[in-house]
Amino acid sequence: MKKVVVILLAFLTVFFSACNQQKDKSPEENPDSQVVKNEQLSEKEVADYKAKGKEIADTTFKALSGKLQAALAKGGVEETVKYCNINAYPLTDSLSALYNAEIKRAALKCRNPKNSLQGSEKKVYKMFDALLSKDETLTPIVTKEKDGVHFYAPIMAKPLCLTCHGYLDTHITAENYKIIKALYPDDRAVDFAEGDLRGIWSIKFN
Repeated sequence: MKKVVVILLAFLTVFFSACNQQKDKSPEENPDSQVVKNEQLSEKEVADYKAKGKEIADTTFKALSGKLQAALAKGGVEETVKYCNINAYPLTDSLSALYNAEIKRAALKCRNPKNSLQGSEKKVYKMFDALLSKDETLTPIVTKEKDGVHFYAPIMAKPLCLTCHGYLDTHITAENYKIIKALYPDDRAVDFAEGDLRGIWSIKFN
């Protein structure tokens, strides 16, 4: 009987130890954890935030791409890069004020350090990248976080993007890349192909 009790105690010790180790794992270490949890949001709230986030992202994209196309037609890559360097943030800030939201374009390989992935953005980017590698469809997501509600959506590389973010010597000439590096010395936002995950929209509703 004493031997049975000893074996039982040993089993319980191992069992609870394993449970505690699983519980203490961080979301990145635990493969069963989910990036997105919306226990505090109803289905209607999620749908509403997704619709609003998509509207903001689409409006911002159209505003930026329209200006970039005009700059490209006017003065090529040099004019386009200069426009981005001077006007991209003021334009985004004005739309942020209009929509009462914080609008950001974040990327793993960024041109401006201000656009680097932060906090939950890293997990979301990693999730989108993993889905894309499996040829799965990428769709926007909404999360309720400590600082508020966030909307995330993928930014895919389009033909216009490759003019400044494509492959060196294929899409970007050595001369044009010198112009880019002059304004962005730490640039890493190159070597993208059409359809690649360029980055993500990160929008926080105020």
